[in-house]
Amino acid sequence: MDQAAQALHPLLDELVFVGGATVGLLLTDQAADAPRPTLDVDVTTRVPTRAAFNQLEQRLYELGFAPDQDGPICRYTKGALIIDVMSDDADIQGFSNPWYASAIDTAQTHRLPSGLRVRVMDAPHLVATKFVAWTTRGQRDMFHHDLEDILTVVDGRQELKDELDGAPTALQLFVQTEFTTLLQHPDFEETLLGFCRTDERTAIVLDRIRQLTGNSPGPRPRDTRPS
Repeated sequence: MDQAAQALHPLLDELVFVGGATVGLLLTDQAADAPRPTLDVDVTTRVPTRAAFNQLEQRLYELGFAPDQDGPICRYTKGALIIDVMSDDADIQGFSNPWYASAIDTAQTHRLPSGLRVRVMDAPHLVATKFVAWTTRGQRDMFHHDLEDILTVVDGRQELKDELDGAPTALQLFVQTEFTTLLQHPDFEETLLGFCRTDERTAIVLDRIRQLTGNSPGPRPRDTRPS
């Protein structure tokens, strides 16, 4: 991510970093596992028109980026760097994530090892956008990397519950509903244990997820699959 930020330096004030590459910046629990490695870096931006986005695209060309002819329409490459540049408005590129707009409004500044300061979506928005991605491209596959990113943030950021309580109401309700649905999945316990690898860590993450539903912790969910 630092390399991408350096390559995008002249545009950093206009971009907010989103997606899996930002997970490591959000982890505050030293006992949590490291996030998965990512091959690409995602950013979102606010532009009023398609013409304005075309101007941004031209500036990417001037920085040495080129469209990835074999990738999605939002993808650009520069050597080994891969970035996905997405508008917060679905009308600009024909798609977006419904939480990108408020992610831009609530973005936080992080200092990278290079010394560059970048804007990054906060943890509640990361979780919300990942739930959307898990439902669409991930088809709610319990082994999909979008769900892994969600669990990584829950595991590695104890303050997520307080942050979600202070998030916009619509986002708060969306995330609470998604976590409630996740708890009801018949394969969730097995998936969580595989992710956490120990009963002790599984219990910690499970308790945090229950709190993130907006309800008090209760008994562990039971496997409801037919025998």
